[in-house]
Amino acid sequence: MQVANNTARGSSFAGKRVHAVQRPNCSRARRVMPVVEAKRVAVLGAAGGIGQPLSLLLKMNKCVTELALFDVAPLVKGVCADLSHCNTPVQVSAHVGDAELEACLKGCELVVIPAGVPRKPGMTRDDLFNINAGIVMNLVGAVAKHCPNAIVEIISNPVNSTVPIASEVLKAAGVYDPRKLLGVTTLDVVRANTFVAAAKGLDLKEVDVPVIGGHAGATILPLLSQVRLAGRSFFVCIMKRGLGRVVLWFYGAVIEGAAVYAPFS
Repeated sequence: MQVANNTARGSSFAGKRVHAVQRPNCSRARRVMPVVEAKRVAVLGAAGGIGQPLSLLLKMNKCVTELALFDVAPLVKGVCADLSHCNTPVQVSAHVGDAELEACLKGCELVVIPAGVPRKPGMTRDDLFNINAGIVMNLVGAVAKHCPNAIVEIISNPVNSTVPIASEVLKAAGVYDPRKLLGVTTLDVVRANTFVAAAKGLDLKEVDVPVIGGHAGATILPLLSQVRLAGRSFFVCIMKRGLGRVVLWFYGAVIEGAAVYAPFS
Protein backbone atom coordinates (compact mmCIF):
# COMPACT_ATOMS: atom_id res chain seq x y z
CA MET A 1 0.00 0.00 0.00
CA GLN A 2 2.75 2.43 0.90
CA VAL A 3 4.70 1.42 -2.18
CA ALA A 4 1.65 2.31 -4.22
CA ASN A 5 1.38 5.73 -2.64
CA ASN A 6 5.06 6.42 -3.15
CA THR A 7 5.11 5.57 -6.86
CA ALA A 8 3.03 8.61 -7.64
CA ARG A 9 5.70 10.92 -6.26
CA GLY A 10 8.10 10.25 -9.02
CA SER A 11 11.77 9.85 -9.66
CA SER A 12 12.76 7.00 -7.34
CA PHE A 13 10.80 4.58 -9.49
CA ALA A 14 11.98 5.89 -12.85
CA GLY A 15 12.49 3.11 -15.35
CA LYS A 16 10.27 0.61 -13.54
CA ARG A 17 6.91 -0.49 -14.91
CA VAL A 18 4.02 0.67 -12.77
CA HIS A 19 0.46 -0.51 -13.27
CA ALA A 20 -2.74 -0.55 -11.26
CA VAL A 21 -4.16 -3.81 -9.97
CA GLN A 22 -7.36 -4.72 -8.20
CA ARG A 23 -8.62 -7.96 -6.73
CA PRO A 24 -11.23 -9.64 -8.94
CA ASN A 25 -14.92 -9.48 -8.03
CA CYS A 26 -14.44 -6.68 -5.51
CA SER A 27 -14.35 -3.51 -7.59
CA ARG A 28 -16.65 -1.60 -5.25
CA ALA A 29 -14.90 -2.42 -2.00
CA ARG A 30 -11.12 -2.44 -2.58
CA ARG A 31 -8.84 0.49 -3.20
CA VAL A 32 -6.82 0.31 -6.42
CA MET A 33 -3.11 -0.22 -5.66
CA PRO A 34 -0.38 0.39 -8.26
CA VAL A 35 2.33 -2.28 -8.29
CA VAL A 36 6.00 -1.70 -9.00
CA GLU A 37 7.55 -4.53 -11.00
CA ALA A 38 10.80 -5.51 -9.27
CA LYS A 39 12.46 -8.08 -11.49
CA ARG A 40 15.08 -9.23 -8.97
CA VAL A 41 13.83 -9.71 -5.41
CA ALA A 42 15.71 -10.87 -2.32
CA VAL A 43 14.16 -12.44 0.77
CA LEU A 44 16.46 -12.19 3.78
CA GLY A 45 15.39 -14.83 6.26
CA ALA A 46 13.89 -17.12 3.64
CA ALA A 47 14.14 -20.31 5.71
CA GLY A 48 11.94 -19.05 8.54
CA GLY A 49 8.24 -19.39 9.28
CA ILE A 50 7.41 -16.21 7.36
CA GLY A 51 10.21 -16.43 4.80
CA GLN A 52 9.17 -19.80 3.37
CA PRO A 53 5.53 -19.03 2.47
CA LEU A 54 6.53 -15.52 1.41
CA SER A 55 9.12 -16.98 -0.97
CA LEU A 56 6.47 -19.29 -2.43
CA LEU A 57 4.16 -16.35 -3.09
CA LEU A 58 6.98 -14.45 -4.78
CA LYS A 59 7.82 -17.50 -6.91
CA MET A 60 4.23 -17.35 -8.15
CA ASN A 61 4.30 -13.59 -8.76
CA LYS A 62 4.29 -12.60 -12.43
CA CYS A 63 6.14 -9.35 -11.68
CA VAL A 64 9.24 -11.21 -10.44
CA THR A 65 11.96 -12.60 -12.73
CA GLU A 66 14.67 -13.60 -10.23
CA LEU A 67 14.22 -14.59 -6.59
CA ALA A 68 17.28 -14.66 -4.32
CA LEU A 69 16.80 -16.48 -1.01
CA PHE A 70 19.14 -15.79 1.92
CA ASP A 71 19.41 -17.26 5.39
CA VAL A 72 22.07 -18.18 7.92
CA ALA A 73 20.48 -21.64 8.10
CA PRO A 74 21.51 -24.16 5.39
CA LEU A 75 17.84 -25.14 5.20
CA VAL A 76 17.42 -22.30 2.70
CA LYS A 77 19.01 -24.55 0.06
CA GLY A 78 16.19 -27.03 0.51
CA VAL A 79 13.62 -24.25 0.31
CA CYS A 80 15.23 -23.12 -2.94
CA ALA A 81 15.19 -26.65 -4.36
CA ASP A 82 11.50 -27.09 -3.55
CA LEU A 83 10.54 -23.74 -5.04
CA SER A 84 12.58 -24.34 -8.19
CA HIS A 85 10.25 -27.26 -8.95
CA CYS A 86 7.21 -24.96 -9.11
CA ASN A 87 6.15 -24.48 -12.72
CA THR A 88 6.63 -20.72 -12.93
CA PRO A 89 9.42 -18.97 -14.87
CA VAL A 90 10.92 -17.21 -11.82
CA GLN A 91 14.58 -18.23 -11.36
CA VAL A 92 15.43 -19.07 -7.72
CA SER A 93 18.84 -19.05 -6.04
CA ALA A 94 19.95 -19.86 -2.49
CA HIS A 95 22.58 -18.03 -0.46
CA VAL A 96 23.81 -19.17 2.95
CA GLY A 97 25.66 -17.06 5.50
CA ASP A 98 27.32 -13.67 5.43
CA ALA A 99 29.88 -14.75 2.83
CA GLU A 100 27.09 -15.13 0.24
CA LEU A 101 25.04 -12.08 1.20
CA GLU A 102 26.65 -9.84 -1.42
CA ALA A 103 25.84 -12.29 -4.22
CA CYS A 104 22.26 -12.43 -2.99
CA LEU A 105 21.78 -8.66 -2.97
CA LYS A 106 23.62 -7.63 -6.14
CA GLY A 107 21.18 -6.10 -8.62
CA CYS A 108 18.12 -6.41 -6.40
CA GLU A 109 15.32 -3.91 -6.88
CA LEU A 110 13.31 -5.11 -3.88
CA VAL A 111 14.58 -6.55 -0.59
CA VAL A 112 12.11 -8.07 1.88
CA ILE A 113 13.38 -8.75 5.40
CA PRO A 114 11.43 -11.24 7.57
CA ALA A 115 14.65 -12.33 9.33
CA GLY A 116 14.80 -12.62 13.10
CA VAL A 117 12.77 -14.40 15.74
CA PRO A 118 9.00 -14.14 16.34
CA ARG A 119 7.69 -13.00 19.67
CA LYS A 120 7.22 -16.05 21.90
CA PRO A 121 5.17 -16.48 25.09
CA GLY A 122 6.85 -14.70 27.97
CA MET A 123 8.94 -12.44 25.74
CA THR A 124 8.65 -8.70 26.14
CA ARG A 125 9.03 -6.29 23.25
CA ASP A 126 12.39 -5.35 24.74
CA ASP A 127 13.50 -8.99 24.50
CA LEU A 128 12.38 -9.12 20.88
CA PHE A 129 14.05 -5.82 20.11
CA ASN A 130 17.37 -6.87 21.61
CA ILE A 131 17.53 -9.86 19.27
CA ASN A 132 16.03 -8.53 16.04
CA ALA A 133 17.49 -5.02 16.10
CA GLY A 134 21.01 -6.28 15.50
CA ILE A 135 19.87 -8.65 12.77
CA VAL A 136 18.03 -5.91 10.89
CA MET A 137 20.89 -3.46 11.35
CA ASN A 138 23.42 -5.85 9.79
CA LEU A 139 21.17 -6.84 6.88
CA VAL A 140 20.20 -3.27 6.03
CA GLY A 141 23.87 -2.31 6.18
CA ALA A 142 24.53 -4.92 3.50
CA VAL A 143 21.63 -3.60 1.43
CA ALA A 144 23.09 -0.07 1.63
CA LYS A 145 26.39 -1.39 0.34
CA HIS A 146 25.35 -3.82 -2.36
CA CYS A 147 21.97 -2.56 -3.68
CA PRO A 148 21.52 1.00 -2.35
CA ASN A 149 18.70 1.83 -4.77
CA ALA A 150 16.49 -1.09 -3.78
CA ILE A 151 13.13 -0.76 -2.07
CA VAL A 152 13.42 -2.24 1.43
CA GLU A 153 10.45 -3.80 3.21
CA ILE A 154 10.84 -4.63 6.90
CA ILE A 155 8.74 -7.44 8.37
CA SER A 156 10.95 -8.24 11.37
CA ASN A 157 9.27 -7.27 14.63
CA PRO A 158 8.97 -5.00 16.47
CA VAL A 159 8.33 -3.10 13.21
CA ASN A 160 7.74 0.13 15.12
CA SER A 161 11.41 -0.03 16.15
CA THR A 162 13.16 -1.95 13.38
CA VAL A 163 12.10 0.51 10.65
CA PRO A 164 13.68 3.52 12.46
CA ILE A 165 16.84 1.45 12.94
CA ALA A 166 16.92 0.67 9.24
CA SER A 167 16.47 4.34 8.38
CA GLU A 168 19.42 5.34 10.55
CA VAL A 169 21.63 2.71 8.93
CA LEU A 170 20.68 3.97 5.46
CA LYS A 171 21.24 7.58 6.51
CA ALA A 172 24.69 6.76 7.85
CA ALA A 173 25.52 5.18 4.47
CA GLY A 174 24.18 8.22 2.60
CA VAL A 175 21.56 6.26 0.65
CA TYR A 176 18.38 6.91 2.64
CA ASP A 177 15.23 7.52 0.60
CA PRO A 178 12.06 7.66 2.75
CA ARG A 179 10.00 6.56 -0.25
CA LYS A 180 11.89 3.27 -0.44
CA LEU A 181 11.87 2.12 3.19
CA LEU A 182 8.62 0.48 4.30
CA GLY A 183 7.34 -1.31 7.38
CA VAL A 184 5.06 -4.16 6.31
CA THR A 185 1.84 -3.99 8.32
CA THR A 186 -0.58 -5.36 5.74
CA LEU A 187 -1.25 -8.19 8.18
CA ASP A 188 -3.29 -5.80 10.34
CA VAL A 189 -5.53 -4.89 7.39
CA VAL A 190 -5.98 -8.53 6.43
CA ARG A 191 -6.94 -9.45 9.98
CA ALA A 192 -9.31 -6.50 10.29
CA ASN A 193 -11.11 -7.46 7.08
CA THR A 194 -11.33 -11.10 8.18
CA PHE A 195 -12.58 -10.29 11.70
CA VAL A 196 -15.32 -7.96 10.51
CA ALA A 197 -16.47 -10.34 7.78
CA ALA A 198 -16.45 -13.38 10.10
CA ALA A 199 -18.25 -11.58 12.92
CA LYS A 200 -21.37 -10.99 10.85
CA GLY A 201 -21.11 -13.57 8.09
CA LEU A 202 -20.28 -11.04 5.39
CA ASP A 203 -18.69 -11.69 2.03
CA LEU A 204 -14.99 -11.06 2.66
CA LYS A 205 -14.55 -9.65 -0.83
CA GLU A 206 -16.93 -6.81 0.08
CA VAL A 207 -15.16 -5.75 3.30
CA ASP A 208 -12.52 -3.02 3.37
CA VAL A 209 -11.29 -1.87 6.82
CA PRO A 210 -8.67 0.91 6.83
CA VAL A 211 -6.04 0.49 9.57
CA ILE A 212 -3.69 3.25 10.75
CA GLY A 213 -1.16 3.67 13.54
CA GLY A 214 1.71 1.34 14.38
CA HIS A 215 2.14 -2.41 14.47
CA ALA A 216 2.04 -3.22 18.16
CA GLY A 217 -0.81 -3.65 20.63
CA ALA A 218 -2.84 -0.50 21.17
CA THR A 219 -1.09 1.35 18.33
CA ILE A 220 -2.97 -0.77 15.77
CA LEU A 221 -6.04 1.30 15.04
CA PRO A 222 -8.74 -0.10 12.73
CA LEU A 223 -10.98 2.72 11.52
CA LEU A 224 -14.29 0.97 11.93
CA SER A 225 -16.13 4.21 11.25
CA GLN A 226 -14.58 4.16 7.77
CA VAL A 227 -15.36 0.55 6.83
CA ARG A 228 -16.72 0.04 3.35
CA LEU A 229 -19.07 -2.87 2.64
CA ALA A 230 -19.65 -3.31 -1.07
CA GLY A 231 -19.06 0.41 -1.48
CA ARG A 232 -21.44 1.49 1.28
CA SER A 233 -20.35 3.20 4.47
CA PHE A 234 -20.14 1.41 7.82
CA PHE A 235 -22.77 3.69 9.37
CA VAL A 236 -25.38 2.68 6.81
CA CYS A 237 -24.66 -1.00 7.39
CA ILE A 238 -24.95 -0.73 11.16
CA MET A 239 -28.62 -0.04 10.72
CA LYS A 240 -29.18 -2.72 8.12
CA ARG A 241 -26.96 -5.54 9.38
CA GLY A 242 -26.39 -4.84 13.08
CA LEU A 243 -22.59 -4.44 12.95
CA GLY A 244 -22.31 -2.31 16.07
CA ARG A 245 -21.02 -5.25 18.13
CA VAL A 246 -18.07 -5.72 15.77
CA VAL A 247 -16.23 -2.89 17.54
CA LEU A 248 -15.92 -4.80 20.82
CA TRP A 249 -15.45 -8.13 19.07
CA PHE A 250 -12.58 -6.84 16.97
CA TYR A 251 -10.81 -5.07 19.80
CA GLY A 252 -11.01 -8.14 22.01
CA ALA A 253 -9.59 -10.32 19.24
CA VAL A 254 -6.63 -8.00 18.70
CA ILE A 255 -5.77 -7.83 22.39
CA GLU A 256 -6.27 -11.51 23.25
CA GLY A 257 -5.58 -13.30 19.97
CA ALA A 258 -2.52 -15.34 19.04
CA ALA A 259 -1.14 -17.06 15.99
CA VAL A 260 1.72 -19.43 15.15
CA TYR A 261 3.51 -17.49 12.43
CA ALA A 262 2.53 -13.93 13.27
CA PRO A 263 1.46 -13.42 16.88
CA PHE A 264 -0.23 -10.18 17.80
CA SER A 265 2.59 -7.99 19.05
